[in-house]
Amino acid sequence: MTTGQCKFRANCMNTGIGSLPETDPVAACEIVFEHFDIPYWPQMPVRSPLESMPQFFEGFPGLIEKKGKLCIDPERFMAELEDFYIRILAYENDDDISGFGISNEYAAGLNRFEDYAAEIKRAPAVKGQIIGPVSFGLNVATPDGRPMIYDEIMRDALVKNLQMKLRYQENVLRRLNSETMIFIDESSLDIIYGPYIGYDEEKAKKDIGAMLGVLKGMGGIHCCANTNWPFLLEMADVLSFDAYNFSDQFLMNHKTIKRFLKRGGILAWGIVPTGDDIFREGAESLVRRLESYFQYLVHEGMKFEQILSQSLITPVCGLGTKSEQITLRAFELTREVSAKLRRVLGFRS
Repeated sequence: MTTGQCKFRANCMNTGIGSLPETDPVAACEIVFEHFDIPYWPQMPVRSPLESMPQFFEGFPGLIEKKGKLCIDPERFMAELEDFYIRILAYENDDDISGFGISNEYAAGLNRFEDYAAEIKRAPAVKGQIIGPVSFGLNVATPDGRPMIYDEIMRDALVKNLQMKLRYQENVLRRLNSETMIFIDESSLDIIYGPYIGYDEEKAKKDIGAMLGVLKGMGGIHCCANTNWPFLLEMADVLSFDAYNFSDQFLMNHKTIKRFLKRGGILAWGIVPTGDDIFREGAESLVRRLESYFQYLVHEGMKFEQILSQSLITPVCGLGTKSEQITLRAFELTREVSAKLRRVLGFRS
């Protein structure tokens, strides 16, 4: 764990992953506050392509779009690199993070979110999210097709940029609520375990760890693919995972899960599906699933009350590319599942 012993009690409260298919930031924020105990600022990739992959790379050296895809122009990268590091020095010398702000053009939801200060202050915590270095660095390449993360200079800039964007975002959120959690989205993490990948787990641990290390509040990792779970459990304060599709694989790591819970870690169970199968499920069926997973952990030596007090309930993943019907159904189910579980231990809704 990089941010120290986590003392926050999740108590089966609910939150979301990040994106939803709205284009109006006011409507998006209203939906978030209507459905979630722990509010988060909404990402809206349908509103603008800048709110998808480029969202946290405003001002990054050499980043261009070519044939509809993001890529790094090496010559432009080197030409703009000095200014990039000057902006980092401004933070290191004068605590000036303005050079890494996230503008309304790139994150309308974050900027509108600040207007809900009273609601956020009353919440038990506030959540943010950011793309991870692996998911960005392996999917954005130079014109020759080589992922930027293989270039050591580009990789260093990639991680430093994300550290600065994390600091900026956390500063915004901590002004609104002192209890913050920010998830690093590493949905492509499973790629590093494939053949012929020149970027391994040791490098991923260093890069993700460097991001978690700058946070003052809780640092989470979100991965909606199947992966090496002990690797993530050893780093995060909060682990957000696809419990609907991968719980069997996840629970095989019960010894590591037990250690994670013992040191205060929080499991964000992504139990609510975000595809068409959502219409085949109800709150009761999803609660039964979760209870079976909890009972398995109890059988392996963990306390039922501890599991519930250190669990969050979420959808499987973000819903930015889904229909409004699926999105609202997912959010309603997340709220209902959370409420049912909270009643088990008498938690107040």
